[in-house]
Amino acid sequence: MLRVVLASSGRVATLRAASHAQRVLATSAGIPARRSGLTDAAPQQQAAFSGTAATQLRAGRVACAAAYGNVDVKGASELMQGEGYAYADVRTAEEFGGGHAPGACNVPVMLKGPAGMSPNPEFVKQFEKAFPEKTAPIVVGCLSGKRSLMAAELLSAAGYTNLKNVEGGYQAWMGAGLPVETA
Repeated sequence: MLRVVLASSGRVATLRAASHAQRVLATSAGIPARRSGLTDAAPQQQAAFSGTAATQLRAGRVACAAAYGNVDVKGASELMQGEGYAYADVRTAEEFGGGHAPGACNVPVMLKGPAGMSPNPEFVKQFEKAFPEKTAPIVVGCLSGKRSLMAAELLSAAGYTNLKNVEGGYQAWMGAGLPVETA
């Protein structure tokens, strides 16, 4: 679930997450597991709507869908070198061990188990331990940019305000010939 503020009324809206994994992670982050709708002091004024936060933002229904932006891999590298951004790699530990951006910190948003990938129920708590300052500049990356987008949404909902999602993830990082480290 993702909470946003409606531009028209200032009421808090809870939007459906785009996937089951996002709902599970949002719930583990302490965000209520309601499917959709608006909440405010006057329940009779609720107006239901559905869709992802991005859909609501494009439609002009929200003032701010998340406290993060997107950046390509070269931009992320420049932010790390020039503006002191930290790199949070949200891939699995095995993926991280195969190579990562220099100085990256690994906090998996998904865990690999016998049944495949499943949400890390401790993700936000582990991230807060690794990055306690919620205003710190952080780029968030994964393999292709999908898990990092999910992580950025969760972290934004948890109060992180200076995040950049790395579009294309580690695959694009490697494709651009940027430096890598192995664990």
